[in-house]
Amino acid sequence: MIHLYENHLGGWYTLDRYEEPDYCETCREYDEYIGAFQSMEDVALKLLKEDASDEEIQQVTGLKVIIKFEKPTISKMETTQKPTSRAFL
Repeated sequence: MIHLYENHLGGWYTLDRYEEPDYCETCREYDEYIGAFQSMEDVALKLLKEDASDEEIQQVTGLKVIIKFEKPTISKMETTQKPTSRAFL
């Protein structure tokens, strides 16, 4: 498991094991435990959702962020069949 933390001074870091966040005597704050993840890809996705920059994600996970959008393809069968319920809308 990969454990993700948000540093009370800014940024994120990971540990291979869970540790209670340390208390900072100077700031009187704690780092925040974000959660446990199966892979660095999962950590990267969480950081993306937390509005981390591409550079921060790469620094924490070692992964480069590449976002790709594609138009969905519709098969011939899907265009000839009519939906049977409103769930398709």
